[in-house]
Amino acid sequence: MSTTTKITYKNKERGDEEFYMFTIPGMVKEWRKDHTIPLTSVVETFDVFQSETGGNTGRATRPSKGVLRNFFETTNEDSICRFIIEHGEVKGEVQGMKEDVEFKNSVSMGQYGSSFPNFASYGDGGRRG
Repeated sequence: MSTTTKITYKNKERGDEEFYMFTIPGMVKEWRKDHTIPLTSVVETFDVFQSETGGNTGRATRPSKGVLRNFFETTNEDSICRFIIEHGEVKGEVQGMKEDVEFKNSVSMGQYGSSFPNFASYGDGGRRG
């Protein structure tokens, strides 16, 4: 089972919304020292998530383009990911996230209907079962 790192960004001045993404362990620290490292070597996926509850718990959803535009002033995924990696807080490593991200990407391509994985279980450090 692979390991991934969750990184979050929340700006109290712009509201209580929290956004997060998943990165390759250790690469955020490396990228912050050396911005010549390609983002593809840092992120697990360019997907940005937020929870339905707006915090660190609840079902993961993809924010709408309108929400992204209002918060980050862009809908460009590369720019948003770069911003979260640069200014976000590393929340720690999670076991098995890569497989769930791959599942989620399959879901978004319509292979599994409309059910998305519930990332709420990751509040316990990824220990499931």
